[in-house]
Amino acid sequence: AKEDAGAKRTGREGSQSQRAKAQVKIVLMGADSAGKSTIVRQLRLIHGDEFTPAERRHMRLVIYANVITCTQTLVRAMKELGIDYEAPFMRQHGEKLLKVSAHRVSTP
Repeated sequence: AKEDAGAKRTGREGSQSQRAKAQVKIVLMGADSAGKSTIVRQLRLIHGDEFTPAERRHMRLVIYANVITCTQTLVRAMKELGIDYEAPFMRQHGEKLLKVSAHRVSTP
């Protein structure tokens, strides 16, 4: 019985040791909003690590905020460059969108 327990422990330790050898640690440095977290999330997706439900909810909020921020940038650029909306009523939507705070977004 002791030998079986020892073999199991060695097997587990061996797999942990192999995993530790396969791990590569990196330090991501950069300014705020430089994409450090994005790289980590992409690596997790590529290598199959699952996201928790809380992480998924958080990422949903981040994605919504990014969509709003990017669309606001496009609306401002249209103003600066003198680009007209295809349909006049869309101007009102653009103006409303500029008043939205991207950081106060919530999921439906």
